Amino acid sequence: MRDAIAADPTNRDYHNRLGDILAAQRRFADAIVVRRHVVELDPHDAFRRVQLGVSLLEVGENEAAEEQIRAAIELSPETAESWLVLSHLLSRTGRIEEAIGAARDAIRCAPGQARYHMHLCEILVRIGAPARAEAALRDAIAANASNAHFCSQLGSVLSAQGRHAEAIAMRQRAVELEPDNPYRHALLSGILLEAGDLINAEEKIRAAIALAPSVGGFQIDLSHVLSRNGRVGEAVEAAKLGVTVDPDNPRYRAHLGELLLRLGDMDAAEASFRAAVAGDPTNVHVRDQLSRLLVRMERLEEARLMLQQAVDLDPVNLTSQAHLETLAAVAREAGA
Repeated sequence: MRDAIAADPTNRDYHNRLGDILAAQRRFADAIVVRRHVVELDPHDAFRRVQLGVSLLEVGENEAAEEQIRAAIELSPETAESWLVLSHLLSRTGRIEEAIGAARDAIRCAPGQARYHMHLCEILVRIGAPARAEAALRDAIAANASNAHFCSQLGSVLSAQGRHAEAIAMRQRAVELEPDNPYRHALLSGILLEAGDLINAEEKIRAAIALAPSVGGFQIDLSHVLSRNGRVGEAVEAAKLGVTVDPDNPRYRAHLGELLLRLGDMDAAEASFRAAVAGDPTNVHVRDQLSRLLVRMERLEEARLMLQQAVDLDPVNLTSQAHLETLAAVAREAGA
């Protein structure tokens, strides 16, 4: 491409393609040089100004990025994508209300575009404004009633406010819109579980498994439902299936360890916790769980070392610190 540019240095198409290639390779500094030249060749090309702004944003040159994006908006004020990029920039720099305003401008320019509505909702959820997020999602659903993702996200917002019946209705609507999407069933199951409807939660997560048996997370979700229902033996079997499908997931290993411990199978629980620690060495909670198991097995020194590692990883974790101090006191009494 550089040879082509050398032969025809004013060919904007060549420069555009080179800038795209460099950006795709994440060579943003080089992409910026090329894209600046593209803008110099045609300062009225709004799209290329946005591309330059995006590359500048990637290297942290926020002010220069904003200058280019606002110039693009001035050239083409009805281009929704420019408003969306500006909203991302403003959100990243902590100017949240301005970011919300830019997101609303993107929606105004293209009301049928789902991702513009979702971007606005994500900002509102992130700043802890559930009522505003709900209103934004209801507007999105009004504009596109067949979008299952909007319905599902509204279910999440409602659930976070404790409005479980409304949340369930929205997640059920998402399932009706996409009955062959296993994740819609799984998400509905999660809200049913939160609401304490264990029978329907189990039915929905089993529907998800039937649609996608190779997703280990669904087996773990089923295990949680069964465990909540007191069916710990069945929960262990489901968790084992989850681990079989995704053996490298430390979260699944830790969950299996918890269930095995409830069944009193301490050796198997230890093996599962140790596999979880190996998969996620910085997980303080799992180290704490393993240390408590080691105490029950009367292996106090191993428990102390495991807890010390947890405290070293997270010095402000009061739970691990208190447990470590308790172990130290027990050791002192034993040595007295």
